[in-house]
Amino acid sequence: MRHLYKIKTLFFYCLLPLAFTSCKKNGAPVFPSKYYFKCTIDGVNYIDRQSAILPPGAPSSPSAYYFFSDKSDKYVAFNSNMKLESALRNPQKYSIKFWIPIDSPLEAGKKYSVRSIAGEEYLVDPKLEFKYKNDRIPYCAIAALSEEFGFCFGKGHVEFTNIDVENNEVKGTVDFEIPSPMKSDNGKILKVTGEFFSEMRTS
Repeated sequence: MRHLYKIKTLFFYCLLPLAFTSCKKNGAPVFPSKYYFKCTIDGVNYIDRQSAILPPGAPSSPSAYYFFSDKSDKYVAFNSNMKLESALRNPQKYSIKFWIPIDSPLEAGKKYSVRSIAGEEYLVDPKLEFKYKNDRIPYCAIAALSEEFGFCFGKGHVEFTNIDVENNEVKGTVDFEIPSPMKSDNGKILKVTGEFFSEMRTS
């Protein structure tokens, strides 16, 4: 295993100079990953698509998790950090995630609803997310990465259009209405629609 890790590390650093000398002007990765999350937030397009070549141990985004066994809690979850599609050199702007408890194996073509706790749509206390999970309330949430306002919780649904457990991949769509995490928006409701294709960790 250690030998394989060294080979991957060497391969990465051999390709790194090529990546730097071939950067696209709009900031898009030279070797884009096949995995992505694309969404529209109030009519503005955002995307999360990393390079297919990442440093060893670097976190990937988007990422999906599917745990369904007798030895662990049963749920499906997804995380993504997005940039403006028209200005990829800008910093990441939004982080979106959802968490859905399940009682039966994940199904393609089924819509899974998410919702917020009345009066607790804003994550002013980090413990609030644990409340959603402890009460097994399916949720979607959004955060502005430029502000320390925390996550806002909304409602909507997630639909998985393809679940490939053998290859650990999942595709789907999202449709959410979420309070804006930007203080300047004063609680404006954002319309979020999008699609994703992600590697999926399973157990």
